[in-house]
Amino acid sequence: MGNSWVWLLAGGLAGAILGRPKPEEKSPEKPSEVPPPAPPARPEPVEDPRTPQILEDLVQEIKIKNREALEQVARKDWEELAARQIAQAMQRLVVHEVSQHSLSSLRLPSDDYKGRIIGKEGRNLRLFESLTGVDIVIDDTPNSVTLSCFDPFRREIARQAMERLIQDGRFQPQRIEEAVQRARSEVTNQLQEKGRQAVSNLKLKKLHPQLNEALGRLAFRTSYRQNVLEHSQEVAHLCAHLAAELGGDVETAKRAGLLHDIGKGLTDPGPHAVTGAALCRRYGESEQVCHAVEAHHEDVRQTTLEATLVQVADAISAARPGARRENTQEYMERMETMESLARRLPHVVECQVIQAGREIRVFVRPDSADDEECMKLASRLADDIGAAVTRPGPVRVTVLRQFQASAQVE
Repeated sequence: MGNSWVWLLAGGLAGAILGRPKPEEKSPEKPSEVPPPAPPARPEPVEDPRTPQILEDLVQEIKIKNREALEQVARKDWEELAARQIAQAMQRLVVHEVSQHSLSSLRLPSDDYKGRIIGKEGRNLRLFESLTGVDIVIDDTPNSVTLSCFDPFRREIARQAMERLIQDGRFQPQRIEEAVQRARSEVTNQLQEKGRQAVSNLKLKKLHPQLNEALGRLAFRTSYRQNVLEHSQEVAHLCAHLAAELGGDVETAKRAGLLHDIGKGLTDPGPHAVTGAALCRRYGESEQVCHAVEAHHEDVRQTTLEATLVQVADAISAARPGARRENTQEYMERMETMESLARRLPHVVECQVIQAGREIRVFVRPDSADDEECMKLASRLADDIGAAVTRPGPVRVTVLRQFQASAQVE
């Protein structure tokens, strides 16, 4: 049996060898030169017509996910972020603000000057007050006289005129008229310089001369005892910082912040934001700046980031502790309302509210209003003031019709 397994295995191997086909012998002939087969051509990619729609769906999906992620942020986080941005803008700004009063005090060389200022039977005092619209307060304070007026522009003219008269020492009607006229001319010339200085401080491009003058008038205007020109520069700085943080146009925001209250220096009727924007358009300011000026009190709808920033910066500057005093502003508004009522009357050239609102003087054209017309104007103005103004006491209305002729001998 043992040998049978061996023979079986040997027989199987022999059969496998004998049954294998013999390999073909290679021909001695020279092999034929056959070129290698070319690689198969790649099929050109066919654009799937659904691809644009797939990409659009993907973009919409990403937007929806981003919106959902933003909506998950708590409102408190957004308020904290806004407060932090505003705080950073305010910390970068240093403002030396002093609330302005309606009084100006002048030092006198001696108490003898009080008699010269009053003049014979009060002639000099009445002339100075009628020319400037400012009350002169002479009391027991040694070597001092006080000028009182709610309008800083008129008060500055009176202050410079009085200083010139004190230096000269001659209180005569002709000298008083010359001093007031010269002071009015000098203060008017200072308006351009104050406007240019504000633009230079903010490193802005030059303004039109008329805009410089209107901007300079804000130096003699107050709002709740806050100087309007200082307030405008503060708003411009805040607008620039906020625009830089939020990706807005820094130059446009700063320029609009400076010009946003320019209408307060005008006498045109209407909201100061609208009249200021009209002035800016008239003298070549961009539409973005004009829109921000016009919309900062929402007289028109805000459509730009810069317009919103001007409104925010204006509110920040006004709400800053110590910037404004409301009681004084109510008094100022009462004075301005009385003057505006007088200016609406026909034949009026100038009007002055004096004695803390207890008297108003109205100057009319002598060639167009006679004595009877002056009486009618006084009665009409008294009725208008009684209906529109809340008064702490009686108000005296005086209508003046003056004619003056002069000639010069060569």
